[in-house]
Amino acid sequence: MTQVFDRPIRGREFFEEVIRDNLDQGRPDRVQPLFEWKVTKRTPGRFQTRVIQNGVHPSLHITYKKSDVKLELNTEATLATIEKFKPNAVVVATGAQRWIPDIPGMEAPHVLHAEDVISGAKTTGERVVIVGGNQIGCETAWLLGEQKKKVTIIGKYAAIGMDINPATMSYLSMKLREFGVNIVTESYPKTVSKDGITIFNKDWKEQKIEADTIVIATGYRSNFEFAESIKKIVSKVFTVGDCLEPASILEAVHRGSKLGRLIEELA
Repeated sequence: MTQVFDRPIRGREFFEEVIRDNLDQGRPDRVQPLFEWKVTKRTPGRFQTRVIQNGVHPSLHITYKKSDVKLELNTEATLATIEKFKPNAVVVATGAQRWIPDIPGMEAPHVLHAEDVISGAKTTGERVVIVGGNQIGCETAWLLGEQKKKVTIIGKYAAIGMDINPATMSYLSMKLREFGVNIVTESYPKTVSKDGITIFNKDWKEQKIEADTIVIATGYRSNFEFAESIKKIVSKVFTVGDCLEPASILEAVHRGSKLGRLIEELA
């Protein structure tokens, strides 16, 4: 598989995280990518290309030509269908659910979720307030800044991007300054109105910020209720990915790999 990055920073970010998340595989003296193998029309196997675009977190994809994994497509995972397979163990990867702050006005049509904005499913107005200053909020601000939107980030901590590695955050901060993104820290949303949002600022005073669109980037909450119900019929139940704890795709792949080896040892 070939990965194409739209910026040098994306390539560096990708390799840094792959090395970091695989340190438990050993500590080699030298790590380097090898590009000597050439793929031609006569090369057997399946090959894919994926373009990493703006606002997309680098990810590692591996495509296997052959696998013993049996796929049950168009089948809902219920207690009845799981019990039918008589499994020795069940791995639950039901992901996470969007977490939306419980404040007045969140049901308004001009309130969007960052996931929909990044994917292109929804478009924003010219003035945008992003509620949430972690990775998804920062990446959404970058995307909208490139679109020449007037963007404000509201974060509850003293700094934004606290879940982003320092090297990446340094570059991201530079881009946000370049796009003129306004950053309001140590603040909390109070109410959403048709022409903006009212917040409690760091002095606990109300402050109105005018906006055409409010983008919610407050993260996700684990969806583990189904995993708990499976324990009634299967003794070994494992959770992985956002079902265990919302994180990045690389962390999910890393944890999944470790869990796979653990299950193999238990078999």
